[in-house]
Amino acid sequence: MHSPLSPRVERLVATIEASTAITSETLARALAAVPLELGDLDPWVSFGARNYRRNSMLKRPRFELRVLCWLPGQRTSLHAHGHSACAFRVVAGTSTEIRLGQPDACWEPGAVIAEGSPGLVHQITNLGREPLVSLHAYAPALPIDQPPSTYEGRHVVIVGGGVSGVALAIHLLRPASGTMRVSIVERRPSLGRGPAYGTSDPALRLNVPAERMSVLPERPNDFVEWARDGGTTVGAGALLPRHLFGSYVEARLADAIADGRGKLWFHRSEAVAAAADGVTLADGTFLRADAVVLATGNQLPAAPAALSSELLRSPWVIDDPWSDGSLARIAADEELLLVGSGLTAVDVLLALRNQGHRGRIFVTSRHGLLPRPHLEPGAHGHASVELDPQKLPRSVLGLCRHLRAEVQRAELAGIPWQRVIDALRPHTTAVWRSLPLAEKHAFMAKVRPFWEVLRHRAAADSLAVIEALRADRQVLLVPGRIAAIREESGLVVELMPRGETTIRRLRCDRLILCTGPQTDVRAWPGALFRHLLAEGVLQPDPLGLGVMTDACGRAIDEHGISSPWLFTLGALRRAHLWETTAVPDIVRQAAALADLLAVESL
Repeated sequence: MHSPLSPRVERLVATIEASTAITSETLARALAAVPLELGDLDPWVSFGARNYRRNSMLKRPRFELRVLCWLPGQRTSLHAHGHSACAFRVVAGTSTEIRLGQPDACWEPGAVIAEGSPGLVHQITNLGREPLVSLHAYAPALPIDQPPSTYEGRHVVIVGGGVSGVALAIHLLRPASGTMRVSIVERRPSLGRGPAYGTSDPALRLNVPAERMSVLPERPNDFVEWARDGGTTVGAGALLPRHLFGSYVEARLADAIADGRGKLWFHRSEAVAAAADGVTLADGTFLRADAVVLATGNQLPAAPAALSSELLRSPWVIDDPWSDGSLARIAADEELLLVGSGLTAVDVLLALRNQGHRGRIFVTSRHGLLPRPHLEPGAHGHASVELDPQKLPRSVLGLCRHLRAEVQRAELAGIPWQRVIDALRPHTTAVWRSLPLAEKHAFMAKVRPFWEVLRHRAAADSLAVIEALRADRQVLLVPGRIAAIREESGLVVELMPRGETTIRRLRCDRLILCTGPQTDVRAWPGALFRHLLAEGVLQPDPLGLGVMTDACGRAIDEHGISSPWLFTLGALRRAHLWETTAVPDIVRQAAALADLLAVESL
């Protein structure tokens, strides 16, 4: 027997039924017009111990009403409403709404929200300490009674919500993956962007041509077509703005959520421990898991040894130039020191220029090398180089000599050196794997800085802007080793210039870390990696290049055994693959790992 409706709910039903066309807006107006109280919903207020509940109040041919009840910490999956109209009213507690690609919203009792935006993907969470109760109106009715649970089907927990983690989630959620359950744990507010693609500055561009940036390997032009559909002109070899790629990844995640059969939950938190049965979050939440994937991406820049922990935490030092508007807080006339001269330094210099910075900027690194330029789009036609992998030497010195000879041969044929470096790319992992440990050490110590600027290049016009700043003496490149840093009305930095014995002293108002990311997991500050290393579940790479993994990305433990439940993706796999940070590499890894994780018995 159905419980009787209160007079106020009867009035709400009559208002909706009187609507000629039921839309999200008409549902919201009806919900707002009736002063509902918790007592009006009492017969339908019940909670689930493991998951929130959808309790059916009334179902009519054109619409239905449901009372949704959350205990603290419970949440919906990220979901879309398709062509259905939806609106809800918060009756008790506080509702936190995470909207993919939009800022979060927090709704107090009495708030009425229409969820009719085309393409909207969102998640409702009870982050408060009190139970959350809300009345939802749907037109037409929902096809299922109770919400999906992470206790149903295979559940994969992904630690890290940047491009690596989201690319994996996209491939796990696609229709062929069936009823996969996926949870992403990420501290940042957005998914699929991370520090690289979270910028809004159009001057900061991709370092890989757009035609190679698809998150769907079987559709290599997907990003290009998406960008063109949005009105962006994309020529051959175009290096598009990074924020545009971040939006593309969000869009493809939204498609996978809306169209796929799997379910995805977003936990904005930090993972502090992991074991074969699941992951523990900083707030004490335990996520059951059949498999755990570490997709943590690049870490903060590595700090020079001369920089004390006290100074690192001081306002004089910016350890993450992309966090919380760090660069925007720099005064226009401040004198700055950028530690590191690679791609991060290029980005920081361009961002500072765009915000009108006028002060002098010193840029220092051991060798003082700036990234070399990409070829201009369309330059040199389709000239290419092919390298015979059987002729590639298995020593660092031999490789250097071989590539130098190939560059000379190419240039005699009118082919630029960039084509030779690109021709090595398909063979890099095999060559790296074949090198003895001593040769790898030699590469890291003597060759890596030179390889990095040749392999990881910047747009030619971006480098031209920096050259103009150097010509005006606003940017000064100072090669050398930092010997000491002290606070003295700002910072005084003592540099030992390369090849000299006399210390040079630089004074700056602020120091910005632009070094490469810290790759040695033993130096990472997060609790999760400390836990996994202490438990012997992870084996750090002796070169400090991440962790030891097998060919499938399984973590290798301290005994040399591949884990049956712990996997890695992206930057953590440097020790095995060397080349593993570019989006094309990560996407291929994600697709292969998704196929593996979709198998019921690993």
